[in-house]
Amino acid sequence: YLDGKRYSSSINDRLGEAITAVWKAKYYDVRFDLIMVSDQDAYNFVSRIRDHLFPGVPLVFSGVEDPGKISSTTTGVLPAKNYQKNIETILYVLPNTYKIWIITDPSTTGRINRREISRFFSYYSRRVEFGFFDDGSGLETDSLLSMVSRLKAGDVIYFMDFFYSRSGRYIDIKTFLPKLTARSPVPVFSHVDAYLEFGVTG
Repeated sequence: YLDGKRYSSSINDRLGEAITAVWKAKYYDVRFDLIMVSDQDAYNFVSRIRDHLFPGVPLVFSGVEDPGKISSTTTGVLPAKNYQKNIETILYVLPNTYKIWIITDPSTTGRINRREISRFFSYYSRRVEFGFFDDGSGLETDSLLSMVSRLKAGDVIYFMDFFYSRSGRYIDIKTFLPKLTARSPVPVFSHVDAYLEFGVTG
């Protein structure tokens, strides 16, 4: 896992170089039977250095949204994120929904989720509008909470992820999400069942 979500940018730079150097020195005479990776950032990193440090060692992943081209020695389980069924659920439960506001962040996972859900916008263009709170570069938590507090009847929030602020500060979901759902005058939906305890629906 490498705490990759917290260090998403540096793991591709100096931190990644440091980790590679440590592993190379530490495991130069060790043969691994298997490597397990969790989350997109760690997967991207290990995939990049794998042939150099761990040639031929099988890789198993989880929590990866976009595995890219998978080699014959790689396998894993992709997360079940059925965006269309979530949209359908929102429109079924709240048929007077006018606009679905999507919350995501500029992290690796956030960029992938933003791209994937955007594919459904044209399909639902006659039924509902979609919008993001930012242009993809992220928001600070105070700004997001302020924007959310101004939503009106007919608006709905679809919370996808928010681990990074625009300034690169790591956000603790367990602390932030209860603030968001308490501040929001409209329902907050999500596709992540772990978020249910923080006041979201989904």
